[in-house]
Amino acid sequence: MILYGPNIQTQASDAKSQASLSIAQLMQYNSFVRRRGDLKRNRHSTARETPLSINIGMALHAKTRSRDLVDWLHDLGLCVSYDRVLAISSSLGNAVCHQYHRDNVTCLPSLRKNISTLSAVDNIDLNPSSTAASESFHETGISLFQQPTVQHPGVIRGRVPLNKRLLQIQSLLMSHQSPYSSSSCSTSQQLTPPPRACSVK
Repeated sequence: MILYGPNIQTQASDAKSQASLSIAQLMQYNSFVRRRGDLKRNRHSTARETPLSINIGMALHAKTRSRDLVDWLHDLGLCVSYDRVLAISSSLGNAVCHQYHRDNVTCLPSLRKNISTLSAVDNIDLNPSSTAASESFHETGISLFQQPTVQHPGVIRGRVPLNKRLLQIQSLLMSHQSPYSSSSCSTSQQLTPPPRACSVK
């Protein structure tokens, strides 16, 4: 009715537009059981977070890393807050690090077992002649390649252990077809074991 008016035939049709779904998700995210009048900013319940609000916040943070922009859209009721984005990112990063400890190896969760894995290792040097550490950079880049085929698809490794709330968020995002990915998260808040060669047994 909001988009197409009180036409009964239009309302009775099974056609669902993305605009209708977005409006419905924003209404759910911004609804309150009770609202305190002395609050300067609205506090949203994590139980009422929708795929749209999470996706917008995560995608915006991944693209811009701007706290002001995320919080501005949060104040408009369009996405989760910047602090909530960091909390979700840290939880996802910690879950991946727990898998590293469980497997006793630092290896991407997307890599498969029982499949040929190629690696390329090279040094990354930036201004090596500099006498100041702040002006030079030296690291080692490691790339791993796998090419699964129909005859040799490999074995998918165990899923990353997620807590109950992250499982709910994952199910929300998987049920919502979105072009944005929420996998770009920081794992710097959790120590990881020293890197080793990935096992393909």
